[in-house]
Amino acid sequence: MAKNIFFIDTCILLDILKVPTKYDEKNSLICTKLLAERAKDGNSLIIMPISVIIETGNHINHIKNASQRSECYKKYLDILNCIQSETLPWQLFGYDYKNQDLDRIISLSTELSNSQVGIGDIFILDSFNQYLKDIPKGRNYNVEIWTKDKHLKAYSVFDY
Repeated sequence: MAKNIFFIDTCILLDILKVPTKYDEKNSLICTKLLAERAKDGNSLIIMPISVIIETGNHINHIKNASQRSECYKKYLDILNCIQSETLPWQLFGYDYKNQDLDRIISLSTELSNSQVGIGDIFILDSFNQYLKDIPKGRNYNVEIWTKDKHLKAYSVFDY
């Protein structure tokens, strides 16, 4: 059986957290159900790129209603605490950037500049590509970017 690895995108996390004005109720139900299934199946890993942590935190901090902001922030911290305590299926990836790593970001950003891909997505793609370099080929991994964005989903790799 293939190991399923999901790089979560900000849009999915916003749906799971139900961040006001940033989520869709139907998508929220679907994403929450998928998250629960992936957390229980013992065969899935959800990778949280650092850019998603930053973008999501920014969206939460801009919620005008204090009680909604507090509710979202609590759920957000619950996920971050799961990552920190290495609670499956969550895992952090892509935090240890060095100056020379910016060459990849600049190159990828330049390459994708005509397609109007945001810098957060560039960092997700960079983390995704670096992750693929770190795992051995031929071990039957499905490595997917869990997103609603077609341009990001296209990078997913199956039977790696």
